[in-house]
Amino acid sequence: MTSEYDLERRLAERLTELGRRDGWGQSSPYLRRHLVEHAAAGGTLAELGGDAAFLVHADPIASASALGKLPGLSLPHAAEAFIRSSAAVRSAASLGDRSAALRLEQLLNMPGIDDYEQLTSLDEPASWWPRWARAQPESFHSMLEGHTGGVVGVAWGEIDGQPRLATASDDQTVRVWDPVSGDTSMVLEGHTGGVLGVAWGEIDGQPRLATASYDQTVRVWDPVSGDTTNILEGHTNGVLGVAWGEIDGQPRLATASNDQTVRVWDPVSGDTTNILEGHTDWVRGVAWGEIDGQPRLATTSNDQTVRVWDPVSGDTTN
Repeated sequence: MTSEYDLERRLAERLTELGRRDGWGQSSPYLRRHLVEHAAAGGTLAELGGDAAFLVHADPIASASALGKLPGLSLPHAAEAFIRSSAAVRSAASLGDRSAALRLEQLLNMPGIDDYEQLTSLDEPASWWPRWARAQPESFHSMLEGHTGGVVGVAWGEIDGQPRLATASDDQTVRVWDPVSGDTSMVLEGHTGGVLGVAWGEIDGQPRLATASYDQTVRVWDPVSGDTTNILEGHTNGVLGVAWGEIDGQPRLATASNDQTVRVWDPVSGDTTNILEGHTDWVRGVAWGEIDGQPRLATTSNDQTVRVWDPVSGDTTN
Protein backbone atom coordinates (compact mmCIF):
# COMPACT_ATOMS: atom_id res chain seq x y z
CA MET A 1 0.00 0.00 0.00
CA THR A 2 1.39 3.41 -1.01
CA SER A 3 2.00 5.71 1.95
CA GLU A 4 0.79 9.30 2.12
CA TYR A 5 4.43 10.39 2.13
CA ASP A 6 5.10 8.57 -1.16
CA LEU A 7 1.95 10.00 -2.72
CA GLU A 8 2.93 13.53 -1.73
CA ARG A 9 6.45 12.98 -3.03
CA ARG A 10 5.21 11.76 -6.40
CA LEU A 11 2.76 14.64 -6.64
CA ALA A 12 5.42 17.20 -5.78
CA GLU A 13 7.88 15.74 -8.27
CA ARG A 14 5.27 15.73 -11.04
CA LEU A 15 4.12 19.29 -10.33
CA THR A 16 7.75 20.46 -10.22
CA GLU A 17 8.39 18.76 -13.56
CA LEU A 18 5.37 20.49 -15.10
CA GLY A 19 6.33 23.87 -13.69
CA ARG A 20 9.85 23.66 -15.07
CA ARG A 21 8.68 22.34 -18.43
CA ASP A 22 6.05 25.02 -19.00
CA GLY A 23 7.86 27.78 -17.14
CA TRP A 24 6.99 28.90 -13.63
CA GLY A 25 5.45 32.08 -14.98
CA GLN A 26 2.92 30.03 -16.97
CA SER A 27 2.07 27.63 -14.15
CA SER A 28 -1.28 27.65 -12.36
CA PRO A 29 -1.94 29.81 -9.27
CA TYR A 30 -2.54 26.58 -7.33
CA LEU A 31 0.92 25.31 -8.15
CA ARG A 32 2.60 28.59 -7.21
CA ARG A 33 0.73 28.69 -3.89
CA HIS A 34 0.59 25.05 -2.80
CA LEU A 35 3.56 23.23 -4.37
CA VAL A 36 5.69 24.06 -1.32
CA GLU A 37 3.16 22.26 0.91
CA HIS A 38 3.23 19.09 -1.21
CA ALA A 39 7.03 19.26 -1.40
CA ALA A 40 7.29 19.62 2.38
CA ALA A 41 4.97 16.64 2.93
CA GLY A 42 6.91 14.54 0.38
CA GLY A 43 10.45 15.46 1.42
CA THR A 44 11.41 17.38 -1.74
CA LEU A 45 11.26 20.91 -0.35
CA ALA A 46 15.03 21.36 -0.03
CA GLU A 47 15.50 20.56 -3.71
CA LEU A 48 12.65 22.85 -4.74
CA GLY A 49 14.02 25.65 -2.55
CA GLY A 50 17.18 25.68 -4.66
CA ASP A 51 15.20 26.71 -7.74
CA ALA A 52 15.54 30.51 -7.74
CA ALA A 53 13.16 30.85 -10.69
CA PHE A 54 10.44 29.05 -8.76
CA LEU A 55 10.98 31.30 -5.74
CA VAL A 56 10.55 34.43 -7.84
CA HIS A 57 7.15 33.22 -9.10
CA ALA A 58 5.94 31.40 -5.97
CA ASP A 59 3.59 32.83 -3.38
CA PRO A 60 6.08 34.60 -1.07
CA ILE A 61 4.20 34.13 2.20
CA ALA A 62 3.47 30.41 1.77
CA SER A 63 6.99 29.72 0.51
CA ALA A 64 8.76 31.63 3.29
CA SER A 65 6.67 29.85 5.92
CA ALA A 66 7.41 26.39 4.49
CA LEU A 67 11.10 26.95 3.80
CA GLY A 68 11.65 28.49 7.23
CA LYS A 69 10.88 25.14 8.81
CA LEU A 70 13.80 23.42 7.09
CA PRO A 71 16.86 22.86 9.30
CA GLY A 72 19.39 25.62 8.72
CA LEU A 73 21.98 23.30 7.17
CA SER A 74 19.34 22.04 4.69
CA LEU A 75 18.57 25.50 3.30
CA PRO A 76 19.79 25.94 -0.29
CA HIS A 77 21.42 29.30 -0.99
CA ALA A 78 18.44 30.50 -3.00
CA ALA A 79 16.02 29.58 -0.20
CA GLU A 80 18.11 31.37 2.42
CA ALA A 81 18.21 34.52 0.31
CA PHE A 82 14.46 34.23 -0.26
CA ILE A 83 13.66 34.05 3.45
CA ARG A 84 16.07 36.87 4.28
CA SER A 85 14.45 39.11 1.66
CA SER A 86 10.86 37.88 2.03
CA ALA A 87 9.53 41.28 3.15
CA ALA A 88 11.12 42.94 0.11
CA VAL A 89 9.89 40.17 -2.15
CA ARG A 90 6.33 40.51 -0.87
CA SER A 91 6.33 44.24 -1.57
CA ALA A 92 8.04 44.01 -4.98
CA ALA A 93 5.77 45.26 -7.75
CA SER A 94 7.11 43.01 -10.49
CA LEU A 95 8.77 39.64 -10.99
CA GLY A 96 11.86 41.46 -12.18
CA ASP A 97 12.06 43.42 -8.94
CA ARG A 98 11.64 40.18 -6.98
CA SER A 99 14.64 38.79 -8.84
CA ALA A 100 16.59 41.94 -8.01
CA ALA A 101 15.74 41.65 -4.31
CA LEU A 102 16.99 38.05 -4.20
CA ARG A 103 20.17 38.97 -6.06
CA LEU A 104 20.86 41.87 -3.70
CA GLU A 105 20.44 39.64 -0.65
CA GLN A 106 22.89 37.14 -2.09
CA LEU A 107 25.46 39.85 -2.82
CA LEU A 108 25.14 41.39 0.65
CA ASN A 109 25.02 38.35 2.88
CA MET A 110 26.38 35.39 0.91
CA PRO A 111 29.55 36.70 -0.76
CA GLY A 112 31.37 34.17 -2.90
CA ILE A 113 28.16 32.30 -3.77
CA ASP A 114 27.07 32.84 -7.33
CA ASP A 115 24.39 30.32 -8.25
CA TYR A 116 21.80 32.83 -9.47
CA GLU A 117 22.14 32.39 -13.22
CA GLN A 118 18.39 31.62 -13.25
CA LEU A 119 17.64 35.12 -12.01
CA THR A 120 19.48 36.88 -14.81
CA SER A 121 17.95 34.58 -17.43
CA LEU A 122 14.31 35.19 -16.48
CA ASP A 123 14.11 38.13 -18.87
CA GLU A 124 11.61 39.88 -16.61
CA PRO A 125 11.67 43.70 -16.67
CA ALA A 126 13.06 45.18 -13.45
CA SER A 127 13.10 48.80 -12.31
CA TRP A 128 16.55 48.19 -10.81
CA TRP A 129 19.26 45.53 -10.74
CA PRO A 130 22.22 45.18 -8.36
CA ARG A 131 25.57 44.87 -10.11
CA TRP A 132 27.54 44.74 -6.90
CA ALA A 133 27.01 45.38 -3.20
CA ARG A 134 29.22 45.57 -0.16
CA ALA A 135 28.21 45.45 3.49
CA GLN A 136 29.00 43.60 6.68
CA PRO A 137 27.04 40.32 6.30
CA GLU A 138 24.09 40.20 8.70
CA SER A 139 23.13 37.24 10.83
CA PHE A 140 20.05 35.38 9.64
CA HIS A 141 17.08 37.14 11.22
CA SER A 142 13.65 38.57 10.67
CA MET A 143 12.26 41.94 11.72
CA LEU A 144 8.68 41.92 12.93
CA GLU A 145 6.92 45.26 12.56
CA GLY A 146 3.39 46.30 13.46
CA HIS A 147 3.31 47.65 17.02
CA THR A 148 2.80 51.40 17.35
CA GLY A 149 4.42 51.69 20.80
CA GLY A 150 7.46 50.28 22.53
CA VAL A 151 7.63 46.47 22.71
CA VAL A 152 8.44 45.46 26.27
CA GLY A 153 7.84 41.70 26.40
CA VAL A 154 8.21 38.64 24.16
CA ALA A 155 7.65 34.90 24.56
CA TRP A 156 7.97 31.82 22.34
CA GLY A 157 5.13 29.30 21.99
CA GLU A 158 3.44 26.90 19.60
CA ILE A 159 0.07 26.65 17.87
CA ASP A 160 -0.72 23.34 16.16
CA GLY A 161 2.95 22.39 16.31
CA GLN A 162 4.08 25.57 14.54
CA PRO A 163 6.32 28.14 16.25
CA ARG A 164 4.77 31.42 17.28
CA LEU A 165 5.86 34.55 19.10
CA ALA A 166 3.75 36.73 21.36
CA THR A 167 4.74 40.32 22.10
CA ALA A 168 3.54 42.85 24.67
CA SER A 169 3.54 46.55 23.90
CA ASP A 170 2.97 50.01 25.30
CA ASP A 171 0.37 50.40 22.51
CA GLN A 172 -1.95 48.32 24.78
CA THR A 173 -2.01 45.33 22.42
CA VAL A 174 -0.53 41.88 22.23
CA ARG A 175 0.51 40.49 18.85
CA VAL A 176 0.94 36.85 17.86
CA TRP A 177 3.45 36.36 15.05
CA ASP A 178 4.67 33.70 12.66
CA PRO A 179 8.44 34.14 13.22
CA VAL A 180 9.21 32.51 9.86
CA SER A 181 7.16 34.70 7.55
CA GLY A 182 7.12 37.71 9.88
CA ASP A 183 3.34 37.99 9.58
CA THR A 184 1.00 38.93 12.43
CA SER A 185 -1.47 36.07 12.89
CA MET A 186 -3.53 37.76 15.63
CA VAL A 187 -3.81 41.12 17.42
CA LEU A 188 -5.22 40.84 20.95
CA GLU A 189 -7.00 43.96 22.14
CA GLY A 190 -8.68 44.62 25.48
CA HIS A 191 -6.14 46.07 27.89
CA THR A 192 -6.60 49.77 28.67
CA GLY A 193 -2.99 50.36 29.72
CA GLY A 194 0.40 49.36 28.38
CA VAL A 195 0.98 45.60 28.29
CA LEU A 196 4.15 44.88 30.25
CA GLY A 197 4.44 41.09 30.25
CA VAL A 198 3.36 38.03 28.24
CA ALA A 199 3.70 34.27 28.80
CA TRP A 200 2.56 31.10 27.02
CA GLY A 201 0.82 28.23 28.80
CA GLU A 202 -1.80 25.53 28.34
CA ILE A 203 -5.24 24.80 29.73
CA ASP A 204 -6.68 21.36 28.94
CA GLY A 205 -4.08 20.90 26.23
CA GLN A 206 -5.00 24.13 24.41
CA PRO A 207 -2.55 27.03 24.06
CA ARG A 208 -3.20 30.10 26.15
CA LEU A 209 -1.51 33.44 26.66
CA ALA A 210 -1.38 35.40 29.89
CA THR A 211 -0.65 39.12 29.80
CA ALA A 212 0.15 41.65 32.51
CA SER A 213 -0.81 45.30 32.14
CA TYR A 214 -0.46 48.67 33.73
CA ASP A 215 -4.29 48.72 33.82
CA GLN A 216 -3.91 46.53 36.98
CA THR A 217 -5.33 43.41 35.32
CA VAL A 218 -4.08 40.12 33.98
CA ARG A 219 -5.81 38.65 30.95
CA VAL A 220 -5.89 35.07 29.73
CA TRP A 221 -6.35 34.70 25.97
CA ASP A 222 -7.01 32.08 23.34
CA PRO A 223 -4.23 32.99 20.84
CA VAL A 224 -6.06 31.25 17.97
CA SER A 225 -9.45 32.98 18.21
CA GLY A 226 -8.16 36.12 19.93
CA ASP A 227 -10.82 35.84 22.64
CA THR A 228 -10.21 36.78 26.27
CA THR A 229 -11.03 33.68 28.35
CA ASN A 230 -10.56 35.36 31.74
CA ILE A 231 -9.73 38.69 33.35
CA LEU A 232 -7.90 38.44 36.68
CA GLU A 233 -8.45 41.41 38.97
CA GLY A 234 -7.02 42.07 42.41
CA HIS A 235 -3.77 44.01 42.10
CA THR A 236 -4.04 47.64 43.14
CA ASN A 237 -1.32 48.95 40.84
CA GLY A 238 0.25 48.09 37.51
CA VAL A 239 1.14 44.44 36.86
CA LEU A 240 4.72 44.19 35.60
CA GLY A 241 5.28 40.44 35.11
CA VAL A 242 3.47 37.15 34.63
CA ALA A 243 4.57 33.50 34.53
CA TRP A 244 2.84 30.13 34.06
CA GLY A 245 3.43 27.22 36.43
CA GLU A 246 1.74 24.23 38.04
CA ILE A 247 0.70 23.18 41.53
CA ASP A 248 -0.39 19.55 41.93
CA GLY A 249 -0.73 19.23 38.16
CA GLN A 250 -3.09 22.20 37.85
CA PRO A 251 -2.16 25.33 35.89
CA ARG A 252 -1.34 28.42 37.87
CA LEU A 253 -0.25 31.96 37.12
CA ALA A 254 2.02 34.14 39.20
CA THR A 255 2.09 37.91 38.76
CA ALA A 256 4.40 40.68 39.96
CA SER A 257 3.06 44.16 40.66
CA ASN A 258 3.87 47.74 41.54
CA ASP A 259 1.63 47.20 44.58
CA GLN A 260 4.60 45.33 46.15
CA THR A 261 2.82 41.95 46.10
CA VAL A 262 2.92 38.72 44.13
CA ARG A 263 -0.34 36.93 43.40
CA VAL A 264 -0.90 33.28 42.54
CA TRP A 265 -3.99 32.63 40.40
CA ASP A 266 -6.12 29.83 39.07
CA PRO A 267 -6.33 30.89 35.37
CA VAL A 268 -9.48 28.82 34.81
CA SER A 269 -11.66 30.20 37.62
CA GLY A 270 -9.87 33.54 37.87
CA ASP A 271 -9.52 33.18 41.64
CA THR A 272 -6.49 34.35 43.61
CA THR A 273 -5.11 31.32 45.47
CA ASN A 274 -2.41 33.20 47.40
CA ILE A 275 -1.02 36.69 47.96
CA LEU A 276 2.71 36.82 48.71
CA GLU A 277 3.73 39.84 50.78
CA GLY A 278 7.17 40.85 51.94
CA HIS A 279 8.78 43.06 49.32
CA THR A 280 8.97 46.73 50.26
CA ASP A 281 8.98 48.18 46.73
CA TRP A 282 7.72 47.36 43.24
CA VAL A 283 7.96 43.70 42.31
CA ARG A 284 9.31 43.61 38.77
CA GLY A 285 9.84 39.95 37.86
CA VAL A 286 8.53 36.49 38.70
CA ALA A 287 9.54 32.96 37.67
CA TRP A 288 8.50 29.41 38.52
CA GLY A 289 10.88 26.61 39.48
CA GLU A 290 11.25 23.54 41.70
CA ILE A 291 13.31 22.56 44.72
CA ASP A 292 13.25 18.87 45.67
CA GLY A 293 10.19 18.37 43.47
CA GLN A 294 8.22 21.13 45.17
CA PRO A 295 7.05 24.25 43.30
CA ARG A 296 8.79 27.50 44.10
CA LEU A 297 8.55 31.09 42.93
CA ALA A 298 11.42 33.57 42.61
CA THR A 299 10.71 37.31 42.50
CA THR A 300 12.78 40.42 41.90
CA SER A 301 12.07 43.86 43.33
CA ASN A 302 13.14 47.48 43.38
CA ASP A 303 13.87 46.89 47.08
CA GLN A 304 17.17 45.33 45.87
CA THR A 305 16.22 41.80 46.94
CA VAL A 306 15.29 38.49 45.35
CA ARG A 307 12.85 36.32 47.28
CA VAL A 308 12.13 32.60 46.97
CA TRP A 309 8.60 31.56 47.93
CA ASP A 310 6.49 28.51 48.56
CA PRO A 311 3.46 29.35 46.38
CA VAL A 312 1.23 26.96 48.34
CA SER A 313 1.86 28.22 51.88
CA GLY A 314 2.87 31.74 50.85
CA ASP A 315 6.01 31.55 53.00
CA THR A 316 9.32 33.12 52.00
CA THR A 317 11.86 30.28 51.94
CA ASN A 318 14.85 32.47 51.13
